[in-house]
Amino acid sequence: MYSIASKVMVDRARRRTSSGQISENVKAVLVFYKYLIEAVLALPDKLRFHGVVYRGLKWVFPSPGDHDPNRHFPTNRKLMWFEPKSTTTEKTVLSEDTFCGHTGPRTVFEVQTNGCAWQIHHFSYYGKEEGEVLTLPLSVFRVDSNTKQCIPDGAAMCGRQSFGAPDWIKMTMLHHPVFNFNQRSEEGGRPSSRFRTETVDSIDGPMPLLPDTSQMASNLVAPADAAASSLALADANNPPRATGAPPESGTMQPADPA
Repeated sequence: MYSIASKVMVDRARRRTSSGQISENVKAVLVFYKYLIEAVLALPDKLRFHGVVYRGLKWVFPSPGDHDPNRHFPTNRKLMWFEPKSTTTEKTVLSEDTFCGHTGPRTVFEVQTNGCAWQIHHFSYYGKEEGEVLTLPLSVFRVDSNTKQCIPDGAAMCGRQSFGAPDWIKMTMLHHPVFNFNQRSEEGGRPSSRFRTETVDSIDGPMPLLPDTSQMASNLVAPADAAASSLALADANNPPRATGAPPESGTMQPADPA
């Protein structure tokens, strides 16, 4: 399910119809995301994570042929991850081949979270070893620093081929532009997923927020319609991703996450 949803959200062509409207595929995915968000917000507060997490991938930005993370991730730039993302609290796992490994193009995102991330290693398929932490779709970040140190194609050094260390991007998680995670419900103090109805200054200007979820209980299409303006804003301000780039590539504004 995650794979299907991911392909829709990170592909600009799939997000919109030929007439520029939000596609039925996106509306269907947003229903799935609504259930995911509700499930996560129902978790105990003690699972909210405040601290540093890491996400590694085998790619350099914008692309291996145009390797310039300093240009792609300028300091203070804001970006959005459209999909829910799996991160880890264990930096050591990044050296495993399933994450970054030691060869080829590699980038690590080091993120200071603000409590809008959840520890799921207690019930994760991967167990506690990976220290898995989940971020929800449409999370927003600010780039704090970028370090270019990867040699994607390798270079001969001291008689052996070296690929350098992964490029390293440090970011801070910002207040969510769509979901008000800090609001508490009046019943029991549980984190509420009610969506505010005003607008907030977000990635590229004022962004309308979603209506109260109590009005959406019997109409799961509502969140998709309400989110259309957010996706439209993202598409209008984000250049297309490089061919073959992972979702993280175009998230420099709200587009495909980094």
